[in-house]
Amino acid sequence: MAAPKGVVYNVDGLGGRPKKYTEDFINEQADKLIAWFNESPNNIYFEEFTLSQGINPNRMSEWADCNDKFSVALQIGQRIQELRLKKGATFKELDCNFTKFILINNHGYKDKTEATINGDILDPFANVLAKIMDSSRGLKVDGKE
Repeated sequence: MAAPKGVVYNVDGLGGRPKKYTEDFINEQADKLIAWFNESPNNIYFEEFTLSQGINPNRMSEWADCNDKFSVALQIGQRIQELRLKKGATFKELDCNFTKFILINNHGYKDKTEATINGDILDPFANVLAKIMDSSRGLKVDGKE
């Protein structure tokens, strides 16, 4: 289907449909994002910002990919969010479990678990046998030690 009369989509061979969000609009949103974070220490969640602006939250990563200013603003916002979450959990202003959930899922944190291995790698049963031998010392079998 051709474009309506008077509408030219393929200007200078660029092609495609017109963009819904212009560079100026995205730059304006970058400024608004930083201003929103600076308004209140309670401004933590990106979804609140996007919904207050009437924007789909998924647009943020799309804009960060195609606009350097928005990419920087988003990175700054992520650092602010991370800091506020850590401070809120530290001073018990936020639920620690939910904060941990967000930090793990959105900021690359990991639960740390440690495992200690005792014994010889080449002979893994040596440690087990040594424990059995130690625990069996002093036992009497049929009246004999």
